[in-house]
Amino acid sequence: MRRQAGVDPLRLVVRLVLAGLLIYYAASYVYVVSMYQNPWLGVTEALLMLTGMLLLASLFLDLPTWLLEFMGLFTAAVWVTYIATAFAAAKPPVTYTDEEDMLQLAALAFLHGANPYTVKYDLSVPFGTPLLSGGEVNLYPYPALSFILAAPFAAAGLTVPIAVVAFVGISLLIAYLAARGIGRDLVLISYLVVPTLLQYAFFGVIDGLFYPFVVLAIVLIDNPLLVGLFMGLAASTSQLTWPIAFMLLIHYLTTPMNRGRRFANALRFLGVVVGVFLAVNGYFIAQNPVAYLHDVLFSAGQSLVPLGFGFIASFLFGAVNATYIETTLLTVLLVLILTVLQIYAELKDPVRARYLPFILGPLAFFAFWRSLANYFMMAVPFSGTALALLLTRDMKRGGRP
Repeated sequence: MRRQAGVDPLRLVVRLVLAGLLIYYAASYVYVVSMYQNPWLGVTEALLMLTGMLLLASLFLDLPTWLLEFMGLFTAAVWVTYIATAFAAAKPPVTYTDEEDMLQLAALAFLHGANPYTVKYDLSVPFGTPLLSGGEVNLYPYPALSFILAAPFAAAGLTVPIAVVAFVGISLLIAYLAARGIGRDLVLISYLVVPTLLQYAFFGVIDGLFYPFVVLAIVLIDNPLLVGLFMGLAASTSQLTWPIAFMLLIHYLTTPMNRGRRFANALRFLGVVVGVFLAVNGYFIAQNPVAYLHDVLFSAGQSLVPLGFGFIASFLFGAVNATYIETTLLTVLLVLILTVLQIYAELKDPVRARYLPFILGPLAFFAFWRSLANYFMMAVPFSGTALALLLTRDMKRGGRP
């Protein structure tokens, strides 16, 4: 049986960080356990703490590799279960965000045969999306796969955060199984190191629904057809993935790898993305194209109150003045700069550059009229997954684990 004698010191450091994060979460969430007095919540909190302590012990024990791999899977399962159990224990009397509420109602409308894009939703949530003209957004603003994915959960009487947490957990499992050695530790850290990642899922931000598709695109990056398939599904779930798809197109057009097939690969990728998007959304577009285009593009419109953590934050706090048109022009300029950066990276190091779209895509929102924190934080697990795969590739070529 292969054991961990001679393990790379870097992997021990990574494992120490992972253990610290687990213990931090177990300790900082203890108030939730005491507040709701849910026995299962107490069990998962205790398992989280135990897993962290066992990882610390593994730094100084010669443990079988299979046991370490089991502990990694166990870590992921316990963490996702803990978040899901915490939500079940809380049983909030209201939903927290308008997107959560609208997704739940859109899924129910879809199940009852209605077109979710022709419905005006009567919402009562603490955090709505205000309009400059007054009032709040009451039209469903996301592509159709979002409510199609949520429909089975709605039919079972489960709320949106349960679905979102489940999909984040699926993406974590995919990334973990695709990596090897220290890469698996890095995957776990990348999902744990930003506390708000699953907290946002818990409190009604629905981005996690597209995480498994993007992670699969990262894992299969050398296959433009499959990447197109999964990015098409991601694009059919949220507009936040559209810049990633654009940067991937630039990657396939400019990478020195497979030089003779660059244009063909780019065309295949684009064709599959567009084809999948139309296959998922075509029915609703055909039913009422005006309603669909208005609702889905409305979320990027100037009628929304500006808000965010990018350039627009300077505007909100009075440091600079900016209009919607000016921020749109800045966004176009930023995308051009990011495109040049992607091409430069392809020429310098094409192996690493193929993963750059998953970071440059979210960065494209930095100058946008609205640039919420979740637009950027998704780049952390995507980066962790890509880095883990690079390390796995090095291991297969004879590098250190």
